[in-house]
Amino acid sequence: PVIFNNSKINLNITTKTIKTGISQRVFDVLACGGFLISNFQEELFEFFTPGEDLEIFSSIEELADKIHYYLTHEEQRKYIATEDTK
Repeated sequence: PVIFNNSKINLNITTKTIKTGISQRVFDVLACGGFLISNFQEELFEFFTPGEDLEIFSSIEELADKIHYYLTHEEQRKYIATEDTK
């Protein structure tokens, strides 16, 4: 929990063999107040709102862009990470 909470960005990258479902890491990071960028999994939309609860990427290029964005927009990153704990 300390690492998830103190990391600027936590990543959830599901292996290609897992076509559906949500990794336990998603719940662990978010429960600790950490900021998470996850690969696209359709089920994420059943429980979370991208840009409010976490961020989602669909390609390596998009992941790199979002990492750069959130490292340079600390307030936005912190807002997403702590929105549910305010």
